[in-house]
Amino acid sequence: MFFLYTKNILSKSNFLAYFCLLHYQSFYDILVLSYKYNTLNGSWEENNNNIETLCFSCFSIYSSKPYYSLKNISKSTPKYSKDYYNIINFINKSGLIIPNYIYTCASVNSFKESFHLLRANIRVCKNGIKNKGICTKWKGNYQGKNFVYRECWDKMWLKPKSFIVPNQEYCIESNFNNNLTTPLTNNIVCFCGNDLCNNGDKNKVYCFFICGKFSYQWVFDILKSKDKDFKKFLYPNNNLNQNEKKIVKVHSFDLSDGKGCFSEVLKVIFTASDGSSYHTILKIPGSSHFEDAINKSLSVDDSGNVFKTCEEMRDSIVKMHNRECDFYNKVKFVDCPLPKVFKAVQWQPEKNAYGCILMKDLGKKGKMQNISESLTLGQIMSVIEIISKLHSFSIKNMERIQTYDMSFPLTNNDLDKIIKKNVKTLSAKYGYLFGDLFQNVLPFISTEKFAKYVNEMSFVNYNLPALLNHGDIWTNNIYFKVDENDCITNEVCAMLDWQLLHLGNPTSDIARFLMISVNADIRHQYYDAIFDHYYNVLSKELGDIPVPFSLENFKECYQFSQLFQTYQLILMVSIFTNNIPDENGKSNINRKYREDILLLRLKHALEDSVKIIEKNFKNFEYDF
Repeated sequence: MFFLYTKNILSKSNFLAYFCLLHYQSFYDILVLSYKYNTLNGSWEENNNNIETLCFSCFSIYSSKPYYSLKNISKSTPKYSKDYYNIINFINKSGLIIPNYIYTCASVNSFKESFHLLRANIRVCKNGIKNKGICTKWKGNYQGKNFVYRECWDKMWLKPKSFIVPNQEYCIESNFNNNLTTPLTNNIVCFCGNDLCNNGDKNKVYCFFICGKFSYQWVFDILKSKDKDFKKFLYPNNNLNQNEKKIVKVHSFDLSDGKGCFSEVLKVIFTASDGSSYHTILKIPGSSHFEDAINKSLSVDDSGNVFKTCEEMRDSIVKMHNRECDFYNKVKFVDCPLPKVFKAVQWQPEKNAYGCILMKDLGKKGKMQNISESLTLGQIMSVIEIISKLHSFSIKNMERIQTYDMSFPLTNNDLDKIIKKNVKTLSAKYGYLFGDLFQNVLPFISTEKFAKYVNEMSFVNYNLPALLNHGDIWTNNIYFKVDENDCITNEVCAMLDWQLLHLGNPTSDIARFLMISVNADIRHQYYDAIFDHYYNVLSKELGDIPVPFSLENFKECYQFSQLFQTYQLILMVSIFTNNIPDENGKSNINRKYREDILLLRLKHALEDSVKIIEKNFKNFEYDF
């Protein structure tokens, strides 16, 4: 097992008697008993009371075939299957908490072969005399299915348990074959001081891998070559001949929990020997948060079938990440507040090459507003101006842009089943609020024909050109500047997440932005002012180039996009009414108020849709 500095595999004869009791005793009791017979060779600096331990947190069930190859992911046992529930129930009876279920909770394979597949969470635990936490890995077999359980010791128990002896590394193994009441066999339980160290090199603290994909050393080297501020951090007096600061610690944590659906956004922090620190942002594509959010929005049907989530959506997520890389590396639209990007690496699964985007940490310069807080008119106008400039850039650079693949990278079918399931859930929980709105709107806006018409044909019929769309402009992808009181202002600090960039309907971005991020009263009151501002900025940016469409046609076409984004809003509200972060420990009443605001935003959007359909599209017929 690559991560153990020392290990002692205990004979089956010594421990069989104790492990046969697992059906009757807790998992913890077994480990305590087994420890009494274990000779430990080597320990981790037991006088250190504050060692930071990085542990993977995951649970997987596999067939007996190798599971570290992408070709064998299908051999993994599906979540919510019979085998899954049987093992889960057994583990729960042992007093253990079940970590996040993933397809590839890496185990015995080499670092390079297995770790790039991880979708595991990372635990940062204290491991010392006073704080007793250590990485634990339990492998076993259940009726021909191998399982792997990984967790930090102090996070794995329903009722907290103190570790037998801190800082020790060893394995214990046994077999349950003689115990006919217990279906588990080939069990091995291992403990180690740190799951994430590369080749056990303690002298280079940044050898650890971030989520098993990119090393801290890689981040360090990129920053040193491309980030002027990082160079100043390493050489405070701007003297490259002086000794470079010694990095004594590096760690990272996930910023995106509850915010990012298609990526993990990590803050990476380097700490020097003088106590100073420097941080940067690493965005790694993946759908673990999307899977969590979707599952919380009840996308599992009554038969236990799960709609497309993590691995099934991988191909789309690969395209999305690579599209964002193309935005920074090829398109290079700069007339917009953007984060400073040091490296954008394409994701190529067929070559086992993972992707990422390494960028400047915006730090305390800005904030994201909560989705339940409607944006103000000033904020709206700032974002509309960016959309106008993107369209102007498109018109001026269309010949070059058309040489790139700018088709929409995510198919609508990925979300259709989930949205329809969420409609049932919302109707059941909030029927008093929505009444028959879903029945009146969905027959028109939920069809494949409607989606095709809106995204591919409507703007052509209104004589609008296909222009660049950000594709996902809404509250969580906008960083607003803050003032001296740390209050959010109207000025955009950075527009984030360009992973859905595409050529298409030029009214789409405005529709998505307004329907998801703005309350209906503001949308209605300033409707004309918003569109006038868009058209005026576009005219100004184009200069001598005439605007290739009329404002009237733009607003007519916008109605189709508004209807389509109302359909998308159903998904967003379903997710965030089940997954609103309780910031700063505020009471649950605040969560309820936020949910109420989002539900009302959806209700008003549906009411607007009914009016638009009744007035303009009651007898609408597709021309294809």
